[in-house]
Amino acid sequence: AYKLHIAGDFNDVRVYRYLRHLIGRMGLEKHIVFHGFVADMPEWLRDKGVLLSTTLYESFGMNIGEAMAAGAHPVIHHFPGADKIWPEECLFTTIEMAVEQIRAAVPNRYREFVRTRYDIGRQLRAIDALLDTENSKHRDILHFDAAGKTIKLHLPDRSDHIQRSIALTNNFYECGMLHDMRERAKLLQGAASTIPVAIDVGANIGNHTIFLATQTDMPVIALEPAAGSFAVLDRNIALNELQDKVTAINKGAGAQPARAQLQIRDPHNWGMNRLDLDDAGDIPVITLDSMIGERPVALMKIDVEGMELDVLRGATQILTRDRPL
Repeated sequence: AYKLHIAGDFNDVRVYRYLRHLIGRMGLEKHIVFHGFVADMPEWLRDKGVLLSTTLYESFGMNIGEAMAAGAHPVIHHFPGADKIWPEECLFTTIEMAVEQIRAAVPNRYREFVRTRYDIGRQLRAIDALLDTENSKHRDILHFDAAGKTIKLHLPDRSDHIQRSIALTNNFYECGMLHDMRERAKLLQGAASTIPVAIDVGANIGNHTIFLATQTDMPVIALEPAAGSFAVLDRNIALNELQDKVTAINKGAGAQPARAQLQIRDPHNWGMNRLDLDDAGDIPVITLDSMIGERPVALMKIDVEGMELDVLRGATQILTRDRPL
């Protein structure tokens, strides 16, 4: 019999409770194991024969590559662009296809594929080869074109997942999602009497902030609590001369005013930093409602590693009044 192992925390406890209920109703308690947050993924993957990825959108899929390198056979939902990254025979579009691939899985078959194609040394050499003369002058600043506009991004740490992805693709991170956001925002802007605001909660180094500020007419308010990430965000705003269009705030967002401590979960993935509420914490937490006032909001991007519901609870007035994307 097969056993499904699930790694990672649940952002919404209701989903976890629902799954537990459903598993009990179906009598699958012995076949599904929840492991919660896993710090050492290579070790955890060592005895797993198959990696099932059901993601809807990925710029790459770090968990897929890690699993393949550990010897797991990949069974991957055919998200947009998946066929340009992973073997066609590993992609599925229906549940039936996924089941068939799992039954036919051969552990270790794709270990060499991922090691040869996505070895970190090879990636860094490819990045250096792609850098043009302008980029070569400042190795930590990447220049690229986006819809006719020259974008400059300060990328001080290429071991970080997002920064490495930007440098490797010479483009914004999660382009498909960003383009969808832009087109939807255009529709909202066309119907608005005044130019609305976009809010980027958990702005990190400014990938989404810089995209929205350069590719739409909306002013952007970017919140990033981590000092290191905020410094890079601030520099990227300056590099693209967006000081008049972007307001950067070195604070977190939550359900109510509070204090928090920053938890660094993976030094090679800045996007996994998270806040833990703590009265003695050195990071202020504010509500979006108190920050935004009466300004109309068209779009809210929230990436806060488990605090999404708290952020939304602190934005009830915005959600009720503006119904933003």
